Amino acid sequence: MQDAIVNLPGHVDAWVKIGGRGRPDSVKIEASAKILGYPIEFLLRHSTEYSAECSGETVHFTFTYVVEGEVADILLWKVQFRPPDHFMIVSRPLKPIVETRPK
Repeated sequence: MQDAIVNLPGHVDAWVKIGGRGRPDSVKIEASAKILGYPIEFLLRHSTEYSAECSGETVHFTFTYVVEGEVADILLWKVQFRPPDHFMIVSRPLKPIVETRPK
């Protein structure tokens, strides 16, 4: 799940049609921001195994990205599961990176 962590609030709905041997036949993504949808699609397509007994079925997942708490120097996050199909990805806001150029 670490690859799906983005420090931006938003929402992703995903539908996965399960094919043979528990591999996805197709993944459809609707996201409030494209940057949120790309990592979720990759994980559901390439890093997730489904029950082969569900072949032919379409399952739905909801992912909500929440940014809250005190500003942090590094990306700190946690995932909360809300049955039956909702994942909350909660991260703290990141401290801005300010570059200074020598005079």
